[in-house]
Amino acid sequence: MKNFLGIKYGLHKGIIIFILLSNSTLIFGQSLSDIDKKKIKNLLIQQVDHNNVASISIAVINKGKVILEESYGYANKERKIVATIHTPYYLASVTKSITATAILQLAEKGKISLHDPVNKYLTHYKVTSKFWNIDSVTIRKTLGHTAGFTTHDRDCYPDKMTCPITMATTFSRYANVIWKPGSKFDYSNIGYQVLGEIIKEQSKMSLAKYFEKEIFSPLKMKNSFLAETAIPANTALRYRGGPPFSAAELKISNTPASSSAYSSVNDLTKFALLHLGYIDREILSLKTIKLKETSLNNDFGWSVNQDYFGFKSFYAQGGTTDAQASIRLIPTEGIAVIVLANSGHADCNTITNKILSVLNKNFEENFEKQTKTTSSTLNNPGELFSEDLKGEWGGEIETFNGNVPVKLCIQCNSENKIEIDNDIKVTSINYKNGVVSFNLIHKIPIDEDMGNEPYSLRFYLSQKENTLYGVVSTMNIDYNNAPRLSYIVKLKKAE
Repeated sequence: MKNFLGIKYGLHKGIIIFILLSNSTLIFGQSLSDIDKKKIKNLLIQQVDHNNVASISIAVINKGKVILEESYGYANKERKIVATIHTPYYLASVTKSITATAILQLAEKGKISLHDPVNKYLTHYKVTSKFWNIDSVTIRKTLGHTAGFTTHDRDCYPDKMTCPITMATTFSRYANVIWKPGSKFDYSNIGYQVLGEIIKEQSKMSLAKYFEKEIFSPLKMKNSFLAETAIPANTALRYRGGPPFSAAELKISNTPASSSAYSSVNDLTKFALLHLGYIDREILSLKTIKLKETSLNNDFGWSVNQDYFGFKSFYAQGGTTDAQASIRLIPTEGIAVIVLANSGHADCNTITNKILSVLNKNFEENFEKQTKTTSSTLNNPGELFSEDLKGEWGGEIETFNGNVPVKLCIQCNSENKIEIDNDIKVTSINYKNGVVSFNLIHKIPIDEDMGNEPYSLRFYLSQKENTLYGVVSTMNIDYNNAPRLSYIVKLKKAE
């Protein structure tokens, strides 16, 4: 049988066999030899047949031209539905690059300024901080994960149609600015949901409708959508583990602007070409694209690497235990490599690097040189505690169900102790780059949002004069893909 790309496929001993028809050059162009195509195809076969991946789809752009699109494996193993280059996959955090695109569009239209405080454009919900001037929390800093927000990860389930907690409750409990705005990078889903709310308020549209009207439809991305309350049946099912494979429970994100988009590799070639500056400047101007390319660090929804094996690279990546997605751009060469998979085991980075090595000899030489170079770097055990950190600290974890008393003793009789709600534990404490961090298992009253106790608690605290402030990031230890929610911690030095 054929799909509408003119690719014939059949099933033989559980393995999908593709036969490229004579018109396949219309898809692949002339930039790859048959040997190179086979090398890349074998990468996909290896991932599916040996790395326990249900299916994987790729697309490759070189010098601004799409030269390869390929899929291998099952979008739905139970129903034997073969993945194609038009199959929508879960993008996870690659969604952030789409949200950032929408923000840049609004800035171009003069509806927002990237340098304004986020609260200027929020009326339904507001961002708060107990430590810093909220007016210094700008859109630009939020785009680059330096606004001061912290970890937030929570899923919702389509059969319930809504999340267990509303967006208003999410903002009141978790849209807190912890770190001094502009002082540090902290990857944050809640920060991108703040941007999503700005898009909704300034466009007077739902986020899904805005994406469709202003990005997907103009780019002719026909198999792309934002899942806010439901997931269409034609998407690639997400699989955890394998073999045997287990289809993951369908879920959407509590912060859809950060991680709820779906797309196909064919659609994402159009999105990549937009960000490489090759197509449709009415959607996003070349001036804005070039501004993005001047970024030094993580900015505008992309991770920036100044020297990625000899090239400046922009990277959008997302992943869970049941899906992986990535887009790697090298603007100076007009290159993009897109990899999507419906299993958490897929190694998108390895596939991307091997494809780049096929495309570009300079990349291949730099990659081989660096990977062959072995360096014996010592593990940094952390820094020594300063004298003003040593001693007793007392305060609280602030939760929506009330505050929990906490005492911390750093280097008291050569031991580090943490007391939560009168339960004392001895723990190891790390101090590095001005941050005190430690982990332990304990109970705190957040089961309404987190599920059953106990929780894995990860503390990250910075010193501000005689105060240790920061967050405790919580995770339920009993099941996969548990929420990761953060709560404010504030401790004072004992007199």
